[in-house]
Amino acid sequence: MLDWIAVSIDSYLAEVNDYLRGKGVYEKVIETLKILSQYENIYKSLSVTLTSKNISKDNAEGLVKLGKKYNVDAIVFNMIMLEGNLFENIADLMPSYDGYLKFIKFLETELITKYFGDIEIMVGEPWAGLFDPVMLFGLTKIMKTVIPNTRMCSAGLTSLGVFSNGDLTLCLMLREKQFIIGNLTKEKLIDLIDNDILRKIRGNSKVICGLCEYSNYCGGCYARSLQVFKNAFYADPLCPRNIKYLSPVIKEKLKFSE
Repeated sequence: MLDWIAVSIDSYLAEVNDYLRGKGVYEKVIETLKILSQYENIYKSLSVTLTSKNISKDNAEGLVKLGKKYNVDAIVFNMIMLEGNLFENIADLMPSYDGYLKFIKFLETELITKYFGDIEIMVGEPWAGLFDPVMLFGLTKIMKTVIPNTRMCSAGLTSLGVFSNGDLTLCLMLREKQFIIGNLTKEKLIDLIDNDILRKIRGNSKVICGLCEYSNYCGGCYARSLQVFKNAFYADPLCPRNIKYLSPVIKEKLKFSE
């Protein structure tokens, strides 16, 4: 049964959204939201990809107002992934690191609280809980009382990804052969969930992230670790606690200020 639909939109302004998504996309999104607003039994969310063009308080507030207008249940601000369109246009679309941190902090300390009980604000960054104003990783700590293996990065723990050909992976961002657990058109899920790579994930064996006191709540991003360090089990390069492990070349590319 279909119970959750996520609609991708990056700005409440048509010109900004269409610059990022393509001409005419904004209008199509609005038409989709008008239709979905009629179905109260379906959980609806807006999915926002963060870039230098849309990390602003005004845009976040505008998206919330847009979501409320069309009876949306949640807005998900996805974490930055260092691939695809953003990576190909990194000079134009990658925000400054300081600006990105400030925006994540704004979401955690202001926006979530402001709209609590009205519309759900979700932050995709695994380490966003470092800015939780009440308790560091407070929500994750609460969730762990119900689901013990919960971490902000759910890859291989509470979620798996399935590609159109049936290939099963830890995360849809991990497409390389080494992360393909099996194929659901040929094998049963129950026979695939206990293997070496999943056991490694459950042990939180990142070289650097695994040393952090919050590793059991955060986990970092395996895909970003692979993208930057060529090793999914090293460290999340965008976590503020891992800056000291980045080379000057990587810092410059990712727009870190010294």
